[in-house]
Amino acid sequence: MSYTQRATRPIRWEALMGQFGSSYNSEQGVRDFKKNFLKALKVVKIVYPHANVEPTETGLILRPSRPHVLPSNAQPDLF
Repeated sequence: MSYTQRATRPIRWEALMGQFGSSYNSEQGVRDFKKNFLKALKVVKIVYPHANVEPTETGLILRPSRPHVLPSNAQPDLF
């Protein structure tokens, strides 16, 4: 998400479902996918709290975010 310079339009739930949840294949499946995706997103936000994403009714909006791993020149030497 750090590669985008501006907010994007929503990525529709159906498109996300095609990428991450191909086993959901009905109208109810889209709702089930969205529910489960949002639960997984909460876990992701624990590991990557700077992820700047906004779930909407129609999809997911990605916004510029700080990378979860700092560039190598910003990290201290380990040895």
